Amino acid sequence: MPGILLIAAGKGERYRAAGGKGEKLMAPLSAHHGRPLFSVVLETAIASQLPIHIVTRPDNIPIIQLAADNGIAVTLLNSQSMGESIAAGVKATDDWDGWLIQPADMPEITVRDYHRIVQALQHSSQARLYWQEQPGHPVGFSQQWRDALCQLCNEEGAKNVINHSLLRLNGHPGVVIDRDFPEE
Repeated sequence: MPGILLIAAGKGERYRAAGGKGEKLMAPLSAHHGRPLFSVVLETAIASQLPIHIVTRPDNIPIIQLAADNGIAVTLLNSQSMGESIAAGVKATDDWDGWLIQPADMPEITVRDYHRIVQALQHSSQARLYWQEQPGHPVGFSQQWRDALCQLCNEEGAKNVINHSLLRLNGHPGVVIDRDFPEE
């Protein structure tokens, strides 16, 4: 079965440069009753009932603690890029049939979004949600892409591995919304 690879290893530099305080993934979201961003994302991933693995930085204690509290495995990595984070997560979950790559700063992703990607991977080796021609997340890869994903090392993440002619699914605005900046 494919699983969700939550990428939470960024440094939050854009967030802090825009005036954000503290750890971006622990910032409260007003639309979610002030709950921390990562808590909202993790809760949705857990509700999907798919396997979950988190890639985060060794100093990101709140994320590590939330993972431990929920019995979720973590790869600790002083990541220099999205690609490096994805590669580490894929290597750590070698027994999965596929991966749903999900940045951990996207709280509008739904359980249905995860399930649509899993279903699509039954018929295609890749699947991706789009909103109005904008590529979104999660992005799904079958096991056949394992070696290519394990070679990633740049900030472009899996962009060089994505075959845009493979399955594209219509999504909703939330599949393209991340939280790189503090709420106003």
